[in-house]
Amino acid sequence: AGDAASAKVKPLATTLTRFELAVATALTTAIGLAFVSAPVLALCAAVSGAAALVVSLQARRLIGGYTGDVLGAAEQVAETACLLALAAVLVGPG
Repeated sequence: AGDAASAKVKPLATTLTRFELAVATALTTAIGLAFVSAPVLALCAAVSGAAALVVSLQARRLIGGYTGDVLGAAEQVAETACLLALAAVLVGPG
């Protein structure tokens, strides 16, 4: 959340190319479609993305950025949100 130049640990990856994003998206989509339908996968992606965005906005508001702990928390919150959405769809009401 502070100045990266004065941090004790330097970031290993600071950029993501379009190719890397495309490969990650394609692999994630292919693996997801092996287990659930496209609408369910889209729901999980939207819900987990929204949850990670909320964590990101809170971190920016509270500490002015993010740290490794914030990234870990965002991943855990996004995964939990996805699993809850998946359970809601697969189990249904009642």
